[in-house]
Amino acid sequence: MKTKLLILLCFSFFDLNAQTTHQIQWTFDINSDTTPLLADLTIEVGDTVEWIWNDNVATHTVTNKAGSTETFDSGSLSGMPNSFSKTFNTIGTNDYQCDFHPLTMYGTITVTAPLGIEDFSLKSFLIKPNPSSLNLNIELPNNITNAKVEVFDVLGKRIYNNEITTTPIDISSWSRGVYLVRVSTSNATHTKRFVKQ
Repeated sequence: MKTKLLILLCFSFFDLNAQTTHQIQWTFDINSDTTPLLADLTIEVGDTVEWIWNDNVATHTVTNKAGSTETFDSGSLSGMPNSFSKTFNTIGTNDYQCDFHPLTMYGTITVTAPLGIEDFSLKSFLIKPNPSSLNLNIELPNNITNAKVEVFDVLGKRIYNNEITTTPIDISSWSRGVYLVRVSTSNATHTKRFVKQ
């Protein structure tokens, strides 16, 4: 009996495919020069995103943009408390916006496959500092070796490709803006956003 209970507890603590609910505080001006990525998330298939209205005055929507992998629309909602939830079931990219405030309320939900053990470890790689104006450092989990890094600009053009070392990447000549940093091993790939100041 004790053995069965211990096995059950281990599986419940280490279920890599457990679904998660992610929350976004959905408010006017969520995207600004100082906080450009608050409405962007990378999640796994089966995860749910909940947008929570965070102001009493304005009317907002959560609406997918053309080309998104999945379709969703909260309709027009105003005041508090209000929220909208969407469970994502397809791998892909979902750009979205508030139809009333598309210049300051927008984001991207990136949906990935459930993680394996190496995927799970690689997901915790760090970009330091972020944002930065001079150097980009990649810190890998202890169990990850022989990884490479690729950096893409917002148009999808690869601007950097090399093995990961402890030497910082000199970014002083890069244009200011948002970049995608993809770290890969032979068994896993994970991407995070980086801001060049």
